Amino acid sequence: GYYIAKDFSPASQGGNVVYGDGFMLVSNSVGKELAMMKDFFPVPVYATPCLFAPRESDESLRRNPYINHIDLTMLSIPQKDLLLVDSNHYEQQHKHLEEILSDVEIIEVNNGPEWYNWPLNCLVLNDNGSPLVIANYLTENIQGVLKDLNIDFETVASEDPERNEGSIRCRTNMAENVEIFRMAGLSVTR
Repeated sequence: GYYIAKDFSPASQGGNVVYGDGFMLVSNSVGKELAMMKDFFPVPVYATPCLFAPRESDESLRRNPYINHIDLTMLSIPQKDLLLVDSNHYEQQHKHLEEILSDVEIIEVNNGPEWYNWPLNCLVLNDNGSPLVIANYLTENIQGVLKDLNIDFETVASEDPERNEGSIRCRTNMAENVEIFRMAGLSVTR
C-alpha cells in the first residue's frame, strides 16, 4: 500500500474510504469527489452514510467533523471478507450495508465505553495473504473480537485517540492505486 500525507481534499482523507475485497465504501461527506472516484476505480464504489453521533456522546462530538470518517466506525478485513461495524453505526445503517455488501460478512461490534478510543480505527496489513491488524493498545474489546475471529493482531500505543479524533488508521492513508491521489494534486510517498 501507499501512504500519503493528509490534505484538504476529502478524497485524500483516508478516513472517508474503507477498502474491501472488490469494493470501496466512501463516506457520503466527500460530495462531488464521489463521482471522480466512481469513474476512476475498477471496483464498485458505494456512497455510505456516516455515523450521526454515538448515542451516549456529548454535544461537542455531534459537531466533530471526524464523525464523517467511516473508518472510525468500520473495519474492513478484506482477506476474510469481513466488515466490523460499531453498534451505533450498525443500528443506523445495517440495511444499507447488508444490501450493497451481500457477499461480505458484517459483524456488529459493541464497543461500549471504549468507543471514544475509536477501536475499529485499525490498520489492516496483508501478511502473505492473511490479515495482520494493527490496533490501539487501549482497545481491549476489539482485541477480544479479533481473537474470537482468529485474526492476528499487534497493538501499539497511539496518542490520546479521543483528543486526536482518531487512532491508528487515521495516521495513515493507503491505496492500491495511487493515481487517485495524483489526480487530486497530491504528492505520494511510501
